[in-house]
Amino acid sequence: MSTAAAPATKPPQSPHIWTGNADQEDRVETLIKKSGCWDLHLKVSDCMGEHRDWRKCQDVVKEFRTCVQSVQVGEPPKDAEEKK
Repeated sequence: MSTAAAPATKPPQSPHIWTGNADQEDRVETLIKKSGCWDLHLKVSDCMGEHRDWRKCQDVVKEFRTCVQSVQVGEPPKDAEEKK
């Protein structure tokens, strides 16, 4: 019986680990800004920063989700409608 330990190997990389860089983050921000939902995104971020509990931010999260979903189905963002 051998008591030698097996050589250490690196654990496999999970495909769910964020391996992006700053450029990729900027693309996400750009997409949110283009969607017209940026202000709601900031409200969600502020709420989460203040409360640190997503359950207390559900109203704002639902508004943001509705905004993003409306853009995905081709409706103009509310900000664009208000600027007309």
